[in-house]
Amino acid sequence: MRKGTSRSAYARSPAARWLSAAAVAWVAACAEGQALGPRCEAPEVRCGDGAGGHGAGSDGAGGHGAGSDGAGGHGAGSDGAGGHGAGGDGAGGAGGTPPGCGAVPPPQDIGSTTPQRVRGTTLGADDRRALSCSGPGAADRTFLFTAPLAGTYLFDTFEADHDTVLGALRADTCAELACNDDAAGIAPQIAVDLAEGEPILVVVSGADGAQGDFTLHVSQPGPHLCAPTALDRGVPQAVTGTTRGLEDAVYSGCADGPSPDATFTFTAKDPGVHVFTARGADDLSLDVLDGDTCLGALLGCDFRFGEAKVAADLEAGQTVLLAVATPIRPLEAFALEITQAPPCPRVHLDAAVPQTVTGSNEGLPDVFSTCATPESGGEATYGFSAPDDGLYTFDVRGADFPAVLSLRDATCTGEALACLDGSPGVPARATVPLAAGQTVVAVVDSHGEAGAHALEITRTPCPLLDLGATVPQVVTGSTEGRADLLRPSCGAGSGGEVTYRFTAPSDGTFVFDTAGSALETVLSVRTGGCGGPEIACSSGGTGSRAIVPLVAGQAVLVSVDSNGAEGAYVLEVRSFDGRDTGERPSRSDPRSPGPSRDRPQGP
Repeated sequence: MRKGTSRSAYARSPAARWLSAAAVAWVAACAEGQALGPRCEAPEVRCGDGAGGHGAGSDGAGGHGAGSDGAGGHGAGSDGAGGHGAGGDGAGGAGGTPPGCGAVPPPQDIGSTTPQRVRGTTLGADDRRALSCSGPGAADRTFLFTAPLAGTYLFDTFEADHDTVLGALRADTCAELACNDDAAGIAPQIAVDLAEGEPILVVVSGADGAQGDFTLHVSQPGPHLCAPTALDRGVPQAVTGTTRGLEDAVYSGCADGPSPDATFTFTAKDPGVHVFTARGADDLSLDVLDGDTCLGALLGCDFRFGEAKVAADLEAGQTVLLAVATPIRPLEAFALEITQAPPCPRVHLDAAVPQTVTGSNEGLPDVFSTCATPESGGEATYGFSAPDDGLYTFDVRGADFPAVLSLRDATCTGEALACLDGSPGVPARATVPLAAGQTVVAVVDSHGEAGAHALEITRTPCPLLDLGATVPQVVTGSTEGRADLLRPSCGAGSGGEVTYRFTAPSDGTFVFDTAGSALETVLSVRTGGCGGPEIACSSGGTGSRAIVPLVAGQAVLVSVDSNGAEGAYVLEVRSFDGRDTGERPSRSDPRSPGPSRDRPQGP
């Protein structure tokens, strides 16, 4: 089971043209005997490094070099052997090697064989290649590989005895094609698409300066057999299995690295939330895909030791594919269980605040792995719809056990909006912004314990005050006794906050300033209300400033927060005229200019 490969580990190389048309001109100029100057040091080619020109090569041998679109030049041989170098689109003949971007010593040519294993070591090697996923000072070894056919090629060092880093570079310019540090544990893997005859440089390095022996494995992904076992439609049911001798057929959404996986298809007889649980004495990954193929859309996945669990809301007759695996190695034995959850949510609450409801998870099924807890108990579920816009706090109080609280959007399998893991004496409490009519499901879970609990729901209006569209204006207030609900991106923001709505009267740039406040403020500006994205944040002591461009009629939420303190503040809103960039203006003249310091912040 391979995790979906990131851009850093997967690359699609250009066609096998080592030199651009412009580079050919430079090669020709060098071949005519012109002086080697800056023009021959272009990024695409260097005279004298084996790409073209006189005298390049390993151990001094000459010959006909590489060209593009059939153009040749005098280039390099290898180890004293001259000959005709390879040209793009059919030029050249046998004997030459690509330049290696001027590497000294030249890269080790490992040919075009796949699969193959090449043993090596970075002990005593120098740091000659800079990779984007590796720090400086890491010893490396470089290999030249030439694709025998067009296709995707995999490179890994899974058998290394230390933390390795793997990169692929173009053979002509050393432009990076792929780089990966930890595809599976501490072992990297990269995949690169190559054209027939295209050479690349494969660099093996170490993470954090690590050195040691390694084995570079080169392979091509073959067609993976997706032959899932069809399960009965009845629930509950359980099956056992192993992944030994099976292929890697599914890209996991949760687990890294290639591994064989056992696949099954299941078709729901009735609509509702179905729970799929894999158990075994190892790390387990479980993926649930829509449809009956190994390429379906991911509905959910889980990866943890001993037990992996996924809940999916299925329609009657809907088919899903289940994939069970453990990273890298075969899974000797596992059990897969399928159950259908009871109606969720079990309790539908009134759209009223404040309210408190009591309940118990005694005897309730364990459907969800709330907050990815390694062990969970039965869950009590509550549906709630917000009566108005605002910040809503869900607080589990008086529980007989350390409660775990999860808030999910719309349904029991919806997006997790918040997840809080309580501890003894500390209630599980979550605050989320909700729009009027928005529904959430509150899941009260445990670490395996069962008992009574109380769930309290309260609302804090957000924003508290409306500033309208007046500029300039100054307001004063205090954060004393205010709730700490929002989390600005700058500063700790751990004090209570006061929130305002401001609407831009016209297109322009506006300044929000807390100069003159009695406490060190944290000033945040958001679009779309309390739950909207933050577009500016300033933590400037007793005078925080945010400068934001807005369009006429655009409303923003401004919060005055602090780093845990309480006290009086001043909030000023004024237009930015291009000169308001330095010392903060006096209160008598809110538009007075000063020397440059602050600059506008974009959305």
